[in-house]
Amino acid sequence: MTVDEINKKNQELYGPRCVQCDLYQTWCRCDSYKEWYARFKNKKPIKKRMKYIEYRQNASRTLSDIKEMHKVESDELLTNLNLLHCIIGIMTEVQELREGLVFADETNMKEELGDMMWYIANYDNINNAEDEELPEILVSSERFDLKELNDCAELLLDMWKKKVFYNSSKHNRMIENTFALLKHNVVKFCNAAEWDLDVILATNIAKLKERYPEKFTTAGSDNRNLNSERKILEG
Repeated sequence: MTVDEINKKNQELYGPRCVQCDLYQTWCRCDSYKEWYARFKNKKPIKKRMKYIEYRQNASRTLSDIKEMHKVESDELLTNLNLLHCIIGIMTEVQELREGLVFADETNMKEELGDMMWYIANYDNINNAEDEELPEILVSSERFDLKELNDCAELLLDMWKKKVFYNSSKHNRMIENTFALLKHNVVKFCNAAEWDLDVILATNIAKLKERYPEKFTTAGSDNRNLNSERKILEG
């Protein structure tokens, strides 16, 4: 056997070589050992994770270009339309999340939660929010509570209706506070379900890359490969 053949055989038996110590993973005890060991024993790949600040950057890539679509000239109107788009999207995702709960489809529920996070991230992006991380909730023993998410989304939609269509700025502070509460409730919902939100964020971006390889297109939105996207969601 050649050296390459021996190395290949050893990697099949003992895992790949560590980039730090050059030992096969069976004997490696570097920082990455615990992660590898769990994957090697369970034969399951470690799911990619993504922090919120990185997610915000990736989410902006697939925001539709309303300015070009509808020839919007006013910067204020463009900002309001983009933000209203996000609020409408959050409301629809809450309803789809409810459907996933009814049918006990955990994969679909995580998908809808990821889609909701896409709207939340782009809302922050459009507002140039300084938030780099999501709220931290250390303990949550509560069960699924869609009502809190639904109430926040409905209230935001109603206040944005008044802001855009009634030209009212009366509720601006309440909009800001309610949006912050919505983000808090999303994290709490994930904690209650014992889901890793960082994994959900990374999976959502992977799905969107499959749907829109470069950027948002109407054709990509209308012609989705649902089977391919489901494989990504199921990991």
